[in-house]
Amino acid sequence: MQRFSTYKLIVLFAVFLSHSLQGQTDEDTLRYRNYMDSSKITQYENPDLAIYYATKAADFGRENGFELPTGHAEFQLSRLYKSVGKLNAAKKHATEALRIYEKNKFDKGTMKVKLNIGHLHVQQDDYIKGEKYYLEALDLGIKLKDTLSIAYIYQGLGNRFYFDDSLSAAEVYMSKSEELLNLLGKEQLMGGLLVNLGNIKQDRQQLNEAKAYYLKALKLYTSQNNLLMQALVRYNLGDIHRKQEDFDSALLEFNQVLELGKQTQSWEDIKYAYLGLSNTYQDSKEYESAFLYLEKYHDLKDSLSAADYQKEVDKWEAQYLSEKREKELEEIAKNQQFKHLEDQKKLRKQEVDLIRSRRNQTLLWVVGGILILLLIGSYSANQRFKRKNSLILEQKRVLNEQNQLIDKSLKEKELLLKEIHHRVKNNLQMISSLLNLQSQSLKSEEALKAFENSKNRVRAIASVHAILYTKKDLAKINIREYLNDLIRNQFSKDNLGREVKYQIDVDDKELNLDTAIPLGLIINELITNSLKHAFKEESKQPEITIQFSDEEVYLLDYRDNGEGLPKDFSNRESGSLGFEIITALCDQLDGDLEISDQTEGAHFILKFKEQ
Repeated sequence: MQRFSTYKLIVLFAVFLSHSLQGQTDEDTLRYRNYMDSSKITQYENPDLAIYYATKAADFGRENGFELPTGHAEFQLSRLYKSVGKLNAAKKHATEALRIYEKNKFDKGTMKVKLNIGHLHVQQDDYIKGEKYYLEALDLGIKLKDTLSIAYIYQGLGNRFYFDDSLSAAEVYMSKSEELLNLLGKEQLMGGLLVNLGNIKQDRQQLNEAKAYYLKALKLYTSQNNLLMQALVRYNLGDIHRKQEDFDSALLEFNQVLELGKQTQSWEDIKYAYLGLSNTYQDSKEYESAFLYLEKYHDLKDSLSAADYQKEVDKWEAQYLSEKREKELEEIAKNQQFKHLEDQKKLRKQEVDLIRSRRNQTLLWVVGGILILLLIGSYSANQRFKRKNSLILEQKRVLNEQNQLIDKSLKEKELLLKEIHHRVKNNLQMISSLLNLQSQSLKSEEALKAFENSKNRVRAIASVHAILYTKKDLAKINIREYLNDLIRNQFSKDNLGREVKYQIDVDDKELNLDTAIPLGLIINELITNSLKHAFKEESKQPEITIQFSDEEVYLLDYRDNGEGLPKDFSNRESGSLGFEIITALCDQLDGDLEISDQTEGAHFILKFKEQ
């Protein structure tokens, strides 16, 4: 729950407009201002409506040749799309605003747009480009002597390095931002910054210093009556108390988070409050309470996932019904138009017959007879047409009902299959929790390691079902997503307590379950083996590299930079349970496992085809 704050850039359009509409008529200025004011007024309550007004402002400015006002509207669109999570659209409009500002040499606007583009790149994990835009914005801020903007840019740079796990650089930039805000007397803007600095200290295990920052942030958010941020800070404080084994204080903070979550109806805060309470009770060896809150955490987590899925189903169902209604209305309009043309045709025909009858009375009976015959034939044809049309409409109605039944059956089966994956995942998580609770009573180091290995194997299988529960395609799983999730749940330290660096290069490939699960278990066993046996030299940075590609066959390349395997090592004759499992899983994949001795450390190459 350590949400690392990224500050929203507040653009004061009044400053921009003071010189950007010079030379325009009062009517043009008023119309543009109305569009922009309407966008700003609705941006928090109704972002879609705010986007509509900002688009109107941009189109109006572009049509009338108002360059800078168009740039301001594009910048507003960028911020709005960012607020609703559409980062690519936000980047597109920010780039257009930047082009207009640079063309018109508007340095202040250019600086603010570059800061915003830096935020967007960092949010998409493109840290190099994000840093480039931050530094360009910083040069302009220094040139303009805009101290407040410089403080915001330092915060952006701090976020960039924090997300990239460069804590020292992140702390330097965050501290610079704190110094400038103090200098400007802007303490009320420092809440998120204090949380960020506390997060950095906590990641470095400097718990007392982290606690001091969190307490400052809590005091500030309490004075602002910001309940959501109070919940965030109290969760982090509870986590620190738990790590310091001050369990009473930790329970007090997590219960505060629970109450705040109920006040604000924030299900995310309630969910994390349950998790914090479960972890605290587990650490204090009150296993019954720990298990109770763990169940509450998983139930709420699954309920939120199910609610999100149902919203998606309802959205597509509404879209389907809307499209169906549009087609029905279109068909009705066509039929009405056809009927109108037929009526006009009959009216013209009657007028012609009347004129002819007046001109030549001798032909009256002949024309009348012919007309009667035509009417009879037309009536007969019309009746046949109606019967045929009625039959077609009935067949169409029956077909639509059958299609609806089929769609309903498919949805029910899809939901049932997702529920099966959900149940399997929950059962596996329950097994993992039980293993974790049972391991608390073990004294043997060897038994504890065996339990931990078993938990990792269970997690590796559970991860597949957890991913499938949120996917529409229930037959296949994305191997990149699966392996990233698997490695996040694996150990992060070797047997000397050092951080292990992972390099993962995996093709974006969909595999079926019969292939994905054995492959995940093989990687799990190889990582466990490396962490347990490979890294014994204190002078080396432990590193594990995993590559997976799809050429003529699937190829898994796994290597570590540890001490390597003994000469003449054979995975089938090693006597190790881990390698026995690897061998059995390779046979299950009908794969060929090679052990290479051409590189430093252990190097395994697995070739196989999809089952």
